[in-house]
Parts: sequence; structure tokens; C-alpha cells
Amino acid sequence: DGTLATQLRSWCRRKCKIGDLLVLQGKWQSVCGENLEKTTEWTEKRFLVDIIDDLDAEEKITLKEAQHWDMGDCQKWQKKFLVLKDNQATKKKEREKDRFRKSKGNRHGGGIGKLKQTEIVANFLIHMMMSILGVEEIPDASSWGESKPENSVSFKAIQKLNLGSGVIDAAGGSGHVSMALGLAGVKSTVVDPRENVGKLPGRDRKIWRNAILSRNLVVSTSDGIPLCQPIEPYKTLRAWFGSEPDGVDKTFRHPDQEKIEVCTEEHELLESCSAIVALHPDEATDTIVDVAVQNRIPFIVIPCCVFSRLFPNRRKPNSTEPVCTYDDLIEYLMGKHVSIQKTVLPFVGSNIALWSTFSHKDVKLKNSEMR
Repeated sequence: DGTLATQLRSWCRRKCKIGDLLVLQGKWQSVCGENLEKTTEWTEKRFLVDIIDDLDAEEKITLKEAQHWDMGDCQKWQKKFLVLKDNQATKKKEREKDRFRKSKGNRHGGGIGKLKQTEIVANFLIHMMMSILGVEEIPDASSWGESKPENSVSFKAIQKLNLGSGVIDAAGGSGHVSMALGLAGVKSTVVDPRENVGKLPGRDRKIWRNAILSRNLVVSTSDGIPLCQPIEPYKTLRAWFGSEPDGVDKTFRHPDQEKIEVCTEEHELLESCSAIVALHPDEATDTIVDVAVQNRIPFIVIPCCVFSRLFPNRRKPNSTEPVCTYDDLIEYLMGKHVSIQKTVLPFVGSNIALWSTFSHKDVKLKNSEMR
């Protein structure tokens, strides 16, 4: 049954993660049969786990220890047992390139697709700040990402975003969102624990450098509003955002185990920021929303992966059901505060933006106001 096989594959991907130590109930079986002989060079016995549905899988596949191996161990055993022929490796790379070309890089990839995604996010953030200023003629939130804000009100919104330490690009990786914000004249800082924080890929770095060189002169109208918004170079901070993650084995991502700074609420960057933005922040999603809610900081987060294995204690609002799907994750995050709204952004992939301005009151959120 193709449907059942798909469900079981989905279950295995959700429950069994690379590096986990599992206890399996099954039996050793010799490799035999014409079809197997044609598709594999494996000659030793295989361990067969025969499962018929999710409940059967729960009984026969159990987790003994999460992330028992670090990435180095996994790669070592992968080389030993999953060696591909040269022609197989070449074909695999070609298939990956074809998939990327067909998707036009519009999911998590770089290039034009990534730049377009981040431009949409930057436009949305500026419109969000325009709404704080109480402007009646701004479009509905559903079109904020598509329309480029170019008027006196957007200039004031950008000025508001540039107050204090500016915008925090949380879990910002290579800095594509901060690049888009900088091109719009918004000051920002990329916060990410990775060593290459804020380091754009070569092609995008060239676009960024040329843009700065071509827009270093600013012409203003009589009322002081620039006809060409000056570019704001972004800053970087290698740090965990909010706190070190509880659900993540830090040595799994960082085998060197070096000490990485934590950008907490007491950090000067977070104390004086004007907004928080996060595009596909992976494991940091929960912390980003929590920090924004607790400190009444305007934010926009576009969640992506659920990571149900890493965060088994998440529960849907007013329910004991765990958060397992993307829709569950959206519902769970919106349940953190009554003001959080949802808007679908105009690009392919994980494109639901969760955002709030918290009525732009510069006060700490009381615990009684949290869901």
C-alpha cells in the first residue's frame, strides 16, 4: 500500500534522527532474490524490522538515547556503510542541481530566490512599523511583502526601526535578511551561533558591495526626505539568541565545543533593539517568540522546520496533543500571545509570517497577559 508506506516513512523521519541510538525488534535476514541482487552489492545479512502501521512501529522501534553519536561519528560510519559509486555520486549531484533549478531557489537556497524572499520580509517589516505610526492609507497586511514602501511615512518607519541598536536578525545565518534591510536603509545586527555568521555567499557579497558603492551619495528633497535611501551596513554577533537551547545537543552542531556568547535580555543589543526579525530560524523559533512576547518587542518570524523530536514537550493550545506538524507549530506559536497575527507571504516554501507590534507600548509584558 503506497499510502501506508508513505505514512511509515514519515513516522520514521519524525521519530528517528541521525545519531540516535535505537532499540529494534526484528530478525537478521540474508540478502536474496533477483531484485535485491540487481540493486545492491551488500552481501552480509540485514536486520529486518517488519512494521505494518504507526502503532506497530511504536512497539518495535524505541529510542534509547537521543544523539548518541555526534556528527563526526555519523560521517565516519556513513563512509563505511553507505559508499556510493562514482557514477552514483555524480547522478545524485545532478539530481540535486535539477531540483534546485526547478524550485528557483525559493525554499532555503541562496541566489535570486533567497534575495527575493528577504526583500519581501524587509518590506513587510517596514509596513508593520508604518502600522505602528497609525497610518490609515497603508495596504492590508496580506500585501505588505509585495509592495515596496516609498513615501514619507515609510521614511519615518525606517527612522523608527533605526532607533537604539536597530533590528535584530535572529538566527540570521549568512545575513541575507540583514542585507535586504540594509538595502532598504534599515540598521540591523545578525545574531547567530555559527562561525560564518553574516558572511554572505560570494555572488551576494558582490551585489552587496556594489550596492554600497553606488549609493553612497544621498539626495534629499526640501523637507529632508531622501530620494534614495542610504544603505545601512549590518553588524554581526556570534551568539545564541535569548538562551542556550535546551532541546539541542550543542556539540552535535558544534563539535569543537567552544564557548559561544548568549545574547540575553540584559545584552545591550537586545535591551535597545527596535524589532526582531527571523526568517526560517529552525531550533531558535521558540526562544525568539518568547523573548519578543516577554519584552513587547515588535517582531516577525517565518517558522520552517518543526523539530518535533528535539522539542517533545510542546503542546497545542488548550490541548494535550503534541506539536508534530507545521500547522501544529503555527497554532502553538500563535498561542503564546493574543496579539500574534498570521500572514501568508508571496514566495514558495515555508511562507507563513507570524508577527505582532504589541500595540507598541514600551513596557514589559505582565505574566497575566501571556497565554
